[in-house]
Amino acid sequence: FFATPVNAAYDNTYSNTGNMRNDIIGVALTQVGYTEGSNNYTKYGVWYGLPNSPWCGMFVSWCANQAGVPTSVLKRTGIANPSNFGLSYKSGSEYTPIKGDLFFKKGFTHVGLVYYTEGDYFYTLEGNTSTTSYDGNCVMIRKRKISDFYFSSPSYSGSSNSGCSHDYEVKVEADHPHKEFK
Repeated sequence: FFATPVNAAYDNTYSNTGNMRNDIIGVALTQVGYTEGSNNYTKYGVWYGLPNSPWCGMFVSWCANQAGVPTSVLKRTGIANPSNFGLSYKSGSEYTPIKGDLFFKKGFTHVGLVYYTEGDYFYTLEGNTSTTSYDGNCVMIRKRKISDFYFSSPSYSGSSNSGCSHDYEVKVEADHPHKEFK
């Protein structure tokens, strides 16, 4: 039995649709605002088996697990490296990310999910971050410059990402619950 993290109220209330690219984002959105307890203690770390460790990779893995993404598509890891997720990567200078992709800080010390893109920038859903640091204490939506990162695009539909294009990118509407992050 594990102790309850500080913000255990952040349950996954998202209902999976079977579209893994949308589902991983839907799950992650339910976690925005979650903050860690003392010494990096999070429910993501408890789930992964490392309750007091840096948790950006465990957050992505937890979201994938909750979204029903099989490990054949996205391996579970606590390490912010594409190969640990079973993925290759491309530079943001040669690739425009799409919703559900993973982004990696150059140097592979941080990972999160791409929420949507807008021009030269993308919005993220990421854990273990803050407004001033990559090593923060909460789950947030952040705005980042595409060219500063590496990206991996899991084959959520199995062999291809069919049906995934920029036409359906989620935009933050005026009545969206996370509009303050726009």
